Amino acid sequence: MILPILYSLFNIGTVVCIVVVNKTVFQVAGFQFPTLLVGIHCGITHIGLRVAALLGAFERRKFPKRALIVLALSFIGYNVASLANLALNTVGFYQISKIMATPTTMALESVWLGKKFPRDMRYAVGVMCVGVGLATVTDVQATWIGGLIAIVAAMGAAQSYIFIGKTQHDLGASSNQLLVAYTPYCFVFLMLLSPLDTLLPKKNPNIADNAMIWIMERMTFTKSLLVIFSGCIGLLVSLSTFLLIKETSPLTYNIVGHAKTICILVSGDSTSLEIILVVHFTLAAFP
Repeated sequence: MILPILYSLFNIGTVVCIVVVNKTVFQVAGFQFPTLLVGIHCGITHIGLRVAALLGAFERRKFPKRALIVLALSFIGYNVASLANLALNTVGFYQISKIMATPTTMALESVWLGKKFPRDMRYAVGVMCVGVGLATVTDVQATWIGGLIAIVAAMGAAQSYIFIGKTQHDLGASSNQLLVAYTPYCFVFLMLLSPLDTLLPKKNPNIADNAMIWIMERMTFTKSLLVIFSGCIGLLVSLSTFLLIKETSPLTYNIVGHAKTICILVSGDSTSLEIILVVHFTLAAFP
């Protein structure tokens, strides 16, 4: 019983930290390239875990390439959409939209895995969906593009959580073993997809059009350290996510996410009283 609690606290702390750091990367450093940033996270995660393996922290294993590629694509879809959601929306709306990952996870688990959920839980999720809808119309800074990306991010999150749990179970792998094995695939795919970042709408006209311009004209030592620090926190987020899902379930991971929502909204930008009230209404659905 103690491990799920410790992993939950670990995950809450790292996720709250990375949301604040990534928003700073986007707004202060002007590095508004979510696909490239996720790629940097994957590279740092792989390097960090390889060092840990060399030091004897865990033993590396080989896994079927097909399983690793599927997991990598699942991870990429979720994280790129999630960072795009954070880049285009306020922290408040970003967190509210992430709550929708819970009903999406339930729906996908019902379809893919044949799971059944109690009627009370289904009613609670219905109330939660109403709360998210109220948050959407309350946040005057929300745009239809930001809302669309938020929906894609919620769906991506749900399928990613399910794939993580299923892959770890099927392969009998530890969190570290799976992370160090599939992050190289993530890194390669993300570098190939990174030019798509230029298609994102720029909310600030001073944002560089592409990463090369940012490196040549905007990068400073402090800004580069901030990007690297974001990658280091990303390693801890990935590790805590794998640990928590393996010890519990994808749905439990989503429920723990509601605590992260409250923590981040308290420290978030542009979080109005209306949004706070909507969060209480939304989360009141869960006892």
